[in-house]
Amino acid sequence: MATLKTVLHSKTDSTGKRDYRLALRLTVNRKRSYYYLGQKIEPKFWDEQGGKLKVSHSRHKQLNRLIRKKYDEIEDIIFEMETSKQNYTAKQIIDSIRTNTKRQSFFELADEHVKDLFEANNYNRAISDRSKINRIKEFAKNRNLEFEDIDENLLKKLKIYLHTTSGLSERSIMNVFVMIRLFYNNAISKKIVDRKFYPFGRDKIKIKYPQTIKIGLDENEIRKIEELDLDQRTSEWHTRNVFLFSFYLAGIRI
Repeated sequence: MATLKTVLHSKTDSTGKRDYRLALRLTVNRKRSYYYLGQKIEPKFWDEQGGKLKVSHSRHKQLNRLIRKKYDEIEDIIFEMETSKQNYTAKQIIDSIRTNTKRQSFFELADEHVKDLFEANNYNRAISDRSKINRIKEFAKNRNLEFEDIDENLLKKLKIYLHTTSGLSERSIMNVFVMIRLFYNNAISKKIVDRKFYPFGRDKIKIKYPQTIKIGLDENEIRKIEELDLDQRTSEWHTRNVFLFSFYLAGIRI
C-alpha cells in the first residue's frame, strides 16, 4: 500500500544550520522516498495538517498549485501500476517522476550551485565559483550547454581559451576543470546525463596540477633579514621576528 504526503523535510548543513525543503514523501511497504520541489520554506508558513502553504506566504498560490500538480502526477503513476497489477517501490515511482522532469542544462545547475553557496553564507566560495562559471559562459558565448556537449574536444578548446584569452595559469585552469567535474558528477547522480558521456578519467581528460617550484633562501639572505634595522612599532618588525622564529625552529637541526 502506498501513502503519499506533502511535508517539510528538514536538513542540517555542515555549519549546523537547519533548513526545511518542500517535498512529497512516498511510502511503499514502509520504505520512503522523497521528491523535492526545489523550494525552502520556513515552518511558520507551513500548514502541516492541510499539507499546503499558509496564505501568509507571498507565493502560496503558485507553490500550492505546484504541490497539487506533482501530487497528481505521482498518484496517476501509482494508479497505473496498481491497475496493471505491477509491483513497484517508492524509489521507482519517484525516479519515474524525476525522469519526466525538465532536465537542467550545465549553466542552470551551475547557477543553482552558486545560489546554494550564497544561501549557506559561503560567500568566498560562491564568488570564486561564479567567476569560474562566467569564464566558461564567455567561452561558450552564452550558449546554454547541455552536459552531453561537454566532451573532450570542448574541454581541450576551453583550456586553450582560458590560457590564451583569459590569461589563466595552468593551476587556475585545473581549478576550473575540477569545478566542471564536480557539476558533471552531480548531474550523473541526478540522472541528468548518462555516465557514458563522462569526459574525465583514464584515456580522457586528466586533471593534473603542475608541480610547484619552491625557491629557498641562502645563508647570506637569512643574515640580511636578521640584520634589518626595523622600527619596533611597525608590523614589519613583528613579521620579521615571527619568520625568523619559525626558521630557527624548523630550519636548523641540532
